[in-house]
Amino acid sequence: MILSYIKNHLFLFLITLLGGHAPLFSSSNISDSASNEITNLFFPVAGMTGLSLFCVFITFFFVSRKYKKRSTKSENSTIEPKIVTEKLVPRESPKNKRALIVDENLENTTLLKENINRLNCIEDDLLLTRKLREKIIPKTLPKVSGFSLHLTNNPLESVGGDYYDFLQNEPDKFGILLCDFSGHGISATVVTAMLKIAFKQQESLADSPAHLITQLNYVMADYLETLSVTATYAFFDASENCLLFTNAGHPPLIIYREKERRSIQHNMETKELGYNTETAFEMKKVSLNTKDRVYMYSDGVLECRNSDGEKFGLDRLLELVREKASTAADKAGGEIIKSLKKWTGNNDWPQDELTIIIIEMN
Repeated sequence: MILSYIKNHLFLFLITLLGGHAPLFSSSNISDSASNEITNLFFPVAGMTGLSLFCVFITFFFVSRKYKKRSTKSENSTIEPKIVTEKLVPRESPKNKRALIVDENLENTTLLKENINRLNCIEDDLLLTRKLREKIIPKTLPKVSGFSLHLTNNPLESVGGDYYDFLQNEPDKFGILLCDFSGHGISATVVTAMLKIAFKQQESLADSPAHLITQLNYVMADYLETLSVTATYAFFDASENCLLFTNAGHPPLIIYREKERRSIQHNMETKELGYNTETAFEMKKVSLNTKDRVYMYSDGVLECRNSDGEKFGLDRLLELVREKASTAADKAGGEIIKSLKKWTGNNDWPQDELTIIIIEMN
């Protein structure tokens, strides 16, 4: 509006600039009052010179043009929206999701079946091994004049552990072999079967414990590289009221003397079977009296641990044998097992296979 007004009166405006503070027109054309009115219209600020007002006009003119161009540009221009590209992941349909779940379940089912098959194979092997062990271990004890034998065995669920066997050439003479394997399972059972065969072949050496153990050590050396086997062999002779024995790294024999009311250990510092084929084994001879008892046992008896991890040990076993002296020989072994169980506080019972053989002289 202002620009339109200025353009319409541009001629008068120029004249006014040229005239400064003079009236716009001569008195012949326009009266003085009219001239002053026009002057006040264009120059309301008193005291401004024509040159200064000209500068104001020029500034106003160019600013107005710049503003008009900017307004025109803003009107004609359009703001382009910012386009954000985002990678869209296709949503799984319920059908595809169900298919994935089904595939995963099938895969898990397949793995489960494979594991079950493996377990079945292991169970079959263990069953076969148990049957083999049942054939290896004697089912009955020999009947010997002059002695009574009592055996107590507390096995583990796993296969292997202890092995015992007998040799008897005469009614009043017999030998007992007790071995303890460090391992359990199929390998221990296989080695036990081989040891049984080797032992039965030494029947001619039944009354010579040192020679018999030396022979077993030599024969079994190649098969005991991965297993540790301790052994003790005792030969009883009722005609001479004596005991001959040899030890191969096994816990010591315990003899309870009825007359003296005390239990005695008979130890030998020897290596286990298979340790060295040139090992020299010694033999000891001990006289026996009526009602004397000989205890042969596996190392699991000594190694039973209580809740504090303390082993039962040999000293406690010696004391326990003395305490159970008044108990019948056929029940003494079971009473010792009960005491061991009480000692452990049922902590992971049984911790190892336990075998106790009691030989009492009549």
